Amino acid sequence: MADAINIAEWELAWRAGTVRQLPRGCLLDLSVGLRQAGQPASVTVSVTPLEFAESVWCQSDDCPVCGRRTAGLLRTKVSLDVQWADGFGCFVGAWAHDDCLAECPVIGPAKHMPW
Repeated sequence: MADAINIAEWELAWRAGTVRQLPRGCLLDLSVGLRQAGQPASVTVSVTPLEFAESVWCQSDDCPVCGRRTAGLLRTKVSLDVQWADGFGCFVGAWAHDDCLAECPVIGPAKHMPW
């Protein structure tokens, strides 16, 4: 991915974003394909910068806020910052309904940046 995009622009775009809390926790099963250690300790959500939306892959059309399908509805591409208690973390691309994303309170500036 680093060869396909301007890293300085990527970092600037992500650092300009905010992190949101998922009010009911993440309603996607993130243990499948990621870890055998069970559910993550924390998951936050950030809007994927529009200029890099095509660079973020989404495994499904399910919304992490409500768990329902987003295909054909007003939706936004987001990135989930997934952290486990042992320090392992990763980012997962997802689609969130616009209304659902509006329910997620902003909890601060972007802390991590997906690579």
